[in-house]
Amino acid sequence: MLRKSKRLRLREGQVFKIYKVLYHGHYQLFLLSMTTIGDFLADSENMAEFGSRLRARRLARNLTTEMLAERTGLNRKTIMDLEAGRDVRLSTVMKVLRALQLLGALNTALPDVLPSGEALSARGQPRLRAYRPASSKI
Repeated sequence: MLRKSKRLRLREGQVFKIYKVLYHGHYQLFLLSMTTIGDFLADSENMAEFGSRLRARRLARNLTTEMLAERTGLNRKTIMDLEAGRDVRLSTVMKVLRALQLLGALNTALPDVLPSGEALSARGQPRLRAYRPASSKI
């Protein structure tokens, strides 16, 4: 029998995962909160979630911040700043992703695709610049 102990307040973008675990001969349900990274969150919230996910990956590989700093050539404080969701350089993120063997995951986020019709110029070449759409006169 499942009893309600607390009310849950759901925030947009918050996902919960339910685990059924056998514990001392009885099944117990655990509800774990999983935050998503998305356009509907503030940059600070997305950066904090990104940092916590990187920290989880580092710990899953049994690496200390000192060991990761040594592998990347970065300062330990920089690694800690990244995991805390603070603003860091893109090159720092790339070095950490490479050290954690996650650099290939960027292909999922930013796949190399063939240009669509809108991305081609009138000559059929890939466009190099954006243009302002013509304003419609009524």
